[in-house]
Amino acid sequence: MHSHDTAAGLTLIEVMVAMSMLAAGLLAMLTMQINAMRGGQHGKYLTEASQIANQQIEFLDNQTWANLVPGPPQTRVAAGVVNGNGPNQAQQYNVQWQILQDPGVNNQNLRWLNVTITWVESGDPANAPLHVYAFSSYRYNEL
Repeated sequence: MHSHDTAAGLTLIEVMVAMSMLAAGLLAMLTMQINAMRGGQHGKYLTEASQIANQQIEFLDNQTWANLVPGPPQTRVAAGVVNGNGPNQAQQYNVQWQILQDPGVNNQNLRWLNVTITWVESGDPANAPLHVYAFSSYRYNEL
C-alpha cells in the first residue's frame, strides 16, 4: 500500500491571497510615511513662523516709546531657512504687525503689539486657506 501526501505545497489562490495582504500592508505603510513627512514639513514651517513672529515682537519691544505709534497694519515678506533637499528655495512668510491703543483699557501708557505670520505650503491646493501664526504682546511706557 502506498499513501499519497496531498498537502505538499501552497495553491495558487493561497499565494495570491498572501500577496494581496502584503500589498495592502505596504500601501498602508506608504500612506503613513507620506503623512508623517507632511507633518514634519508643516512643523518646520510652524517653527520658522514662530521664530519670525518672535523676532518681530522683540524688534517692536526694543523701540522707543515715541516710535510705537498706533496705526494701520504694516507688512513685509520674510524667508525661512533654505531647504537642502530638492530645489533650494526658502519658504516665504508674510509678516504683518500693528501697534494699537488697547480699546479695553483707558491708559495712554499701554500699547498692544500684534504680529501675524501667514504662509502657503508647497503641496497645498490652490484654494486652501492660509496657514496662520499670531502673537500679541503688551508694552507699558515706564516713565
